[in-house]
Amino acid sequence: MRDMDWFSRDMDWFRRTAARLFVAALLVVLPTSLNAQFSIAPEIGVYVPTTPLVTAALQGNPGEIGQLKQEIALSIGGRMSIGFGRFGIEVSGAYTPSSVVLSSSGVSIPDTSLSANLVTGTGQLWVQVLPASSPLSLGLSGGLSLTSRGGDAYAGASNTTDLGGVLGVSLGVRLGPVIHLMVTAEDYIYNLNPALVGLPGAELKTQHDIHLNFGIGIPLLGM
Repeated sequence: MRDMDWFSRDMDWFRRTAARLFVAALLVVLPTSLNAQFSIAPEIGVYVPTTPLVTAALQGNPGEIGQLKQEIALSIGGRMSIGFGRFGIEVSGAYTPSSVVLSSSGVSIPDTSLSANLVTGTGQLWVQVLPASSPLSLGLSGGLSLTSRGGDAYAGASNTTDLGGVLGVSLGVRLGPVIHLMVTAEDYIYNLNPALVGLPGAELKTQHDIHLNFGIGIPLLGM
């Protein structure tokens, strides 16, 4: 039940934020270009954390190191984009039902797994490298990222949201004159909030969370 309450709160927050970002994008872009194109892309993906959340020496066990690691998991989400020419703005979001594993280099504690779900989102600028006439599209993007955590692993934590940057690359293949298949890889780069863990002597490293997404782009305006 706590997981569902957390998920509902974060999804409500994310919907409000995404709507505001997209309205801002419309106000900036549409007046400057009659050829503006609006599209949506539902996605399914894989969340791949590459860095342990926490590495710390275990108290009372000299030389023994404990680690808290987020697990690889499937995600579901989508993105909204508005473009003019080769440039554009987009917002994206995803929900990932993941878990964390607490492990040690010795045998003093058993490996423990707890639910640790994620709501993630981005606001980015993008540029298309290939011309519009090409059957393939290659895009580069960058901007801001948000990672919000919930579940049993973070019950009682004072701050479960981290802001950072994101860099991405996307490859698209046109399926007819309208629909196109998209593959996107993004690196969420951020520093974990120390209040999230609260372990004395914990080493918090810069996080690099890779999001691999597969989606279908559907233009709605300016086709």
